Amino acid sequence: MDRRDLRDDSERKRMSVLLLNPPPPRIAEAHDAPDYPHLGLAYLAAYLRSRDGAVAVLDAKLERTSVAQAIEKIGRIQPDLLGLTAYTPEIVHVAALARQIKDRWPHIRIVLGGIHATVLPRETLEEFPWFDFLVFGEGEVTLHELVQALDASSPLDGIQGLAYRANGTIHLGAPRPWNTRLDELPFPAWDLFPRTEHYSISTTRGCPFQCVFCTRPYGSQVRMRSAGSVVREFRELVTRYGAK
Repeated sequence: MDRRDLRDDSERKRMSVLLLNPPPPRIAEAHDAPDYPHLGLAYLAAYLRSRDGAVAVLDAKLERTSVAQAIEKIGRIQPDLLGLTAYTPEIVHVAALARQIKDRWPHIRIVLGGIHATVLPRETLEEFPWFDFLVFGEGEVTLHELVQALDASSPLDGIQGLAYRANGTIHLGAPRPWNTRLDELPFPAWDLFPRTEHYSISTTRGCPFQCVFCTRPYGSQVRMRSAGSVVREFRELVTRYGAK
């Protein structure tokens, strides 16, 4: 894969996006070496692509890619915007990776998403200056609007669900309302990942329970996809991707 993979054939240069599921510092649990691709990145990639975005994905955990190999691939692709995701136990490691990328290629802008970013958006940007932007909450529309704004050199202050740093100050946008029309989201872009026998399917978002140990990153309002949409996705996974 190289930078040309992220471009169309038109003369207009589109902003290129690379979404990265970062490699773990070590394999300590099943999450560090999954046999299934990253569902969140697949939804983000599908949404960007459905809006004519130029997007590629590197699932380093699934592909067993080392930090050095991931950095080499990033340097070869040279995306305009690099999207990273992180759980809390790996946020320090992911920030260190972002620092290495910034040291080598300062022009690559980095956006962080995921659970840690959603729970602690301001604190995360304060602690780790190598992230330029942060998406909190559901990311599909927010990331697309960020890409549009950067592509057009437009202001970022009206984008819901976005935190960013400007002139030494951290700006935190208003929370984005939860998406209640999940059927309108394109199916995850599994064709951008290596083939595997296992895939995740999300039939709902949100949880009504109030467990004290859970942050409920998708909110307390349960939002359901239709049965027909779920069945169509099952069919596609089996017939197109050979899911077991």
